[in-house]
Order: sequence, then C-alpha cells, then structure tokens
Amino acid sequence: MRPSIVIVDDEPEILNSLNRVLKTDFITHPFLSPLEALAFFELNPTHIVLSDMRMPEMGGEIFLEKIKAVNSETKCCILTGYADAEAAEKAINNVGISAYFSKPWNNDELKEKLKEIALDLASSQRVNKKLKALNRNKSLAEIKIDSMVNVIEGMLDDQDFTYQALKNKDNSIRQLITLVSTLSLSLRNEHTGHEFRVAEQARKLANVMGLSNQQAVEIYIAALLYRIGSYSINTSLLSKAKGSYTAEEQKTFHQSIQIAAKLMEIVDILKPSALIVRHLYENIEGNGYPDNLTKNDIPIGSRILRVVILFDEYVSGKITGQRIVPAKAKVVMSESYRSIIDSNVLHHFIELHNDHALFSIERAFSLNELRAGMVLAQDLLNEVGSKLLTEKTILTDEIICRIKVVETNTAESLIVYITGST
Repeated sequence: MRPSIVIVDDEPEILNSLNRVLKTDFITHPFLSPLEALAFFELNPTHIVLSDMRMPEMGGEIFLEKIKAVNSETKCCILTGYADAEAAEKAINNVGISAYFSKPWNNDELKEKLKEIALDLASSQRVNKKLKALNRNKSLAEIKIDSMVNVIEGMLDDQDFTYQALKNKDNSIRQLITLVSTLSLSLRNEHTGHEFRVAEQARKLANVMGLSNQQAVEIYIAALLYRIGSYSINTSLLSKAKGSYTAEEQKTFHQSIQIAAKLMEIVDILKPSALIVRHLYENIEGNGYPDNLTKNDIPIGSRILRVVILFDEYVSGKITGQRIVPAKAKVVMSESYRSIIDSNVLHHFIELHNDHALFSIERAFSLNELRAGMVLAQDLLNEVGSKLLTEKTILTDEIICRIKVVETNTAESLIVYITGST
C-alpha cells in the first residue's frame, strides 16, 4: 500500500505542483487551508503531513502541533522559504519535525526523502506492533509447541471427555484449544480474529447444512487449529498476499497445514478434526493437496471450512493484498473457484451470510451494509493503523456517516466487523 500524505500550502500553484510530484508514490490529500486539513486529519490520520510555514489562517508550527496532538506517530515535514529559516528551526525543536525542505525544492530529493521517512515509519510501526503482541501474549509465547501438545494429550487421557461435553458441559477443553489457537496467533503476531471468526461461521454453516452437532464441533476445532503448523513458515511469507505465492511458497504453505494435521493427530479426540485439516486444500475437481481427492471424497468438514476461510481471506486482503467488500468476494468465489470449492457449500454460505437474522456471530460488513444499532466486534483502524472506533462501539447514523467520510479519502475499502446488534 502506498503511504498517505496531507499536503498544505495556501498558494494554489505550489500545492498543485507538490501534488503532481508526489501522487505517483503517495496517496495525496492536498489542502489550501490548514483548518480544512486539520478537520480531515482528525477523521483520517495519514502517515506524513507536509506543510508550508507561513499561512494566513494558521502558522505551520501551530498547525503541526495540532497534527501531533491528534496522532503522535504521524511524521511532520515543513516547506519553507529562506525568510522562514528561523521559524523552521523553532518548529524542529518544538514539534519534532522529521524534515524540512526549502523553496524552491528539488523534486527527486523531496520524493526520496519522504519515501525514506515513510519506510522508517512503517518499520517502526511493525516493531511496535510486535512488542505489543509480545507483551499481550508473553506467557503464551514462552510455551513450546511440543509441550503444548503434551498438555492437551495428558488432559484428554486423564478424563473421559465426549464431544457433547466439549460442546455443552466441560469448558476447560474448549478453553485449552482456544489457548493453542491464541498461541499460534501470537507466534505470527496476528490479531485479526481470523481463526475464531472462521470457527464460529463454519460451525454455524455446518448446522444450517444439517450436519450433526458432533460434526459441527469437529469443524470448529479444525478451524481454530488449522494454522498451528505455521511456526515452520518464514514470517516474510506469512505477511505476503497468497495470490502472489510462487509454486515453492505454495508448497511450503501446504506443508505447514500438514504439520498442523500431524500435531492434532497425536490426540485421539482431535483426530476427526485433523482429517478435516489434512484435506483442507483438496480441490473439488482434483489436483489439490495432498491426495488429489475430488468431490464427495473430500470430507464435508474440509469443504465447509475451505469456503469460509477463502471468504474471510478475500475480505481481509490476505489473497490479493487489498481488502474487498463482502459482496464482491462472493462474486469472485462464485465465478473463479468453480473447480476448487464445493458450489453447494458456497450456496448455503452465501444464503447464511445474507440473512442477518440467522447470522448474529462476528462477520464482515461493507459500509453500505451498516445500520444503526450494530455492534463492533473489533477495533476499527484506518490505513495508518490509528484507532477510529473501539471494540463494542454501538453504531449510530452519525458514526456511520463519519466512517464513510474516512473511506472516501482512502485508497481501499474499509471493512467493519460486526457482532450482533442492540
């Protein structure tokens, strides 16, 4: 994704010139008025702000101080004439300016310096995200995969657990499986809720399709644990869009799924779920992994889970690198995956997904689908990673309008995760 930048200068010719220079490498938001720029920024913080020093409505130093008050992570840069050098130096000391450029500027130097600042910011944000993840999951991250499997195996061997107990009676095993899934997320520094969201949706879909409660629980567990083998994958591959995987990278990913299945097979009660995971990436018309199974030879749990995972990954941007709205994801899956996924499963999933009355668990909504009274399932972040709304916020018409303003000024669709309504 291109970094975003707010550009502020009260002279139209200069503003247009800066916009032309930067728009090929940045998502640009040009403003003649610092007040208008600040109003925009409060709703949609950007990676960088580039401001003139002398403007009639508000001086550059004061403007950038207000920008920093809204979002301290944004990098502020100033554009100044020779006469403003002293004021620029003051701003550097008081505001923490990342760079300043003299008028007239050199286009190449301007672009390269701003790109360097954006790269530094991205690197810093990645480090901060990892530190926060480690702090949240420190105790989990210290647990080894092997010892974790031993704990599960020992607990299940000690007591006569049934699937009915897992579903209705004994919460400890469900919590333990959730712990394993949470550790898997921690090792990947991922906190999108993918596994938990997919597990709930797949279980609901299994119920709607008439599968037994036992089968639904097996699918639920498979969804929570299908990526526990990802500790074997390089982190750079985990962050890469799946649609751009090379053949060798695709093989590495599939091998990690088989590692997860083998880990699960160690525990007797998890063997049915392990079978689902093993055949998760078989294709309905063959040529899948690992056994080239076709149609009904593929376990129904694998076929259900494949559809739900694919949809969630499309919407979140994991497939293409860009988030897409749910309606478009359904169309793409219907038209482009006929030889890969079970069309009957997809049909039931789309029906379920379109029925708000049936689907009260967490799922993705486009902005056009939002209604007052809906409740956020997770924090809503903008393109910079700044929090726009917090988890459990109850949407109002006013809030929905504000979110739409943000999306209008971003390069990709905003996806909002909702869980029920008031």
